[in-house]
Amino acid sequence: MEKVKVLVEVDTAEAIKAGKSECGQALVVIDPANLTEDQRQVLASSPNERFGGDGKLYLYPQKGGDAPHNLIGEASESAVIAVIDKCIQYQREQREKEQQQYEANVAWFISSPIESLVEAKRTHKVDGREFSGFSNEPATHLWFRKDSCFSLPYGSSLAPIISDPRCKIKVAEIDREIEAHNQQAVQLVRERFKLYDERLRERAERVLAEGLTGILQYTASKPAGERWVVTEYIGGDTEKSWQDWNVADVVALIAEAKSEIKKRNADQVSAYKSQLDNWVAAHGSDNQKKRHELGLLPELEIIDAIRNAAFSALDGFPRYEKLSKNDIECNCYNGPTAEFEVYAAESASAEEFDSMERITSAIKPFHPTVSVTLRTHEAYCKECYDKDEDGEDRDVNNKTVYRKSVLVRIKVGELEFSREYQIP
Repeated sequence: MEKVKVLVEVDTAEAIKAGKSECGQALVVIDPANLTEDQRQVLASSPNERFGGDGKLYLYPQKGGDAPHNLIGEASESAVIAVIDKCIQYQREQREKEQQQYEANVAWFISSPIESLVEAKRTHKVDGREFSGFSNEPATHLWFRKDSCFSLPYGSSLAPIISDPRCKIKVAEIDREIEAHNQQAVQLVRERFKLYDERLRERAERVLAEGLTGILQYTASKPAGERWVVTEYIGGDTEKSWQDWNVADVVALIAEAKSEIKKRNADQVSAYKSQLDNWVAAHGSDNQKKRHELGLLPELEIIDAIRNAAFSALDGFPRYEKLSKNDIECNCYNGPTAEFEVYAAESASAEEFDSMERITSAIKPFHPTVSVTLRTHEAYCKECYDKDEDGEDRDVNNKTVYRKSVLVRIKVGELEFSREYQIP
């Protein structure tokens, strides 16, 4: 057998310990005939032709981590063989360690409860229909055998364990449990579908009975959206749900309603634009008219002017000033944790009611449909509150600040405005 050249790296520290002066890279000639089969296998697995196919083998000892510290102290055949023997020993130990880990994984798998070896899917199909269950309804989720599990003592892949003959009984048990659970889950889902279809049918009957008029009446007070207001009216289902159920009359009615709502929205947009154009023509300054003609007049400027004119009858009343963090009295070290609330007033003093009446009398001749509401505002420190026996917040330090206001809402053409005024 032909001898081979092995390029090694002599460690400086090891060379000193061995009483040698040479260190760094060196060539060592090895006769494979003097090696055992295991030693030849290690040497053959060393990288070769790293630098252009020169026919040399490169044996570089690894350092750190789990690798053996195969440091060479001299460039000799015996030193290289000693390193190869260390590699053989390390590989043997690694195989033993991996086998121990594998055995631990098998034991864990066999003793684990089935629930930890399956995964549940909330969304799945039953009889061709997609079902999406809730997280708190595990009985409707389908089970599948896990391919991996991070609870394993070592690693996460279950594939090699499942194929182990010792796990055959456990795998069969898992599959039986999965089949039994999924049969019950599918039955529950079918019952849900049946109930869903019954409710859908009831809603279909109601929608068809009320017709287009019912939908348009419902959506009249809604924002200018098209789809969601229609589907909300019929019970929160999307158009796709009705099409899947094949209720042709309802689908056609929804399409008709959408078309009508779209036309209504377009009419509202047109009326809104006409209102702004008319205001500029009737009340705008020369500067505003010129800018409007060139498309340079912001809509917000027009709307602000219309709003100011609409509330001009109340210019003599003070505007409401919102409560702020600075209004809260608190002894907390870092200042108050501010909380604010507003709600319709539950009562009114004689003075408060008189103020409300004066505001109403001043604005109503100009806007007969005006809405005037007395409101209460609160500001307090959350940290100064405690819970009473019923779990309700209790102001233990009586530091809540109260203030009342009058909210005035008016409609001017297509525009709706609101302002709040101070109650003395």
